Amino acid sequence: MNVKLEFELQCLKSDLSPGNIVQLSMSPDIPGRDELINHKVIDANFEETRSGLLLTIKLENCETKELYTYVYPDILEIEMPSNFKYYLYCIDRSKLAEYEMKKSEELLNAQKDIDVYNFYLNAPTQISRILIKSRN
Repeated sequence: MNVKLEFELQCLKSDLSPGNIVQLSMSPDIPGRDELINHKVIDANFEETRSGLLLTIKLENCETKELYTYVYPDILEIEMPSNFKYYLYCIDRSKLAEYEMKKSEELLNAQKDIDVYNFYLNAPTQISRILIKSRN
C-alpha cells in the first residue's frame, strides 16, 4: 500500500468512528437521493484484499432508525479533497473482465510475470463519495 493511500485510509478510519454522521452515494459516479440522507456510523471495517481494500460500513438511518450495511469493494485509491469529503476509487467490476483479458494478453506477449497488485492498479474505476456531516 502506498504512503498517500495509507494516510488517507487512516483519516477515513478516524472519520468512520462509531457515532459520526455521514452521507453516502449509493450509486457510483451518480449523485442521488441517498447522498442527502444522514446515517450514523455503527461500525466500519477495512480489509486488504488481492484487488484493493474492502470497506464495510454498518449504519443507522438517523430519521427512520433503519439499519444498513454498505460495502465498497476493490478500493484502489482514496482522495480527500477537503477535511469532510472522501472519494473512493473502486474497480469497476462491469469492465473488469475486458480489462483482465487485455492486460493478460499484453503481459503474455511481453513475456512478463503477473504482479497482482500492479495488475489491478490501472483497472477501470468508478467513484463513490462519503461526506462527513458531524464528528463525535
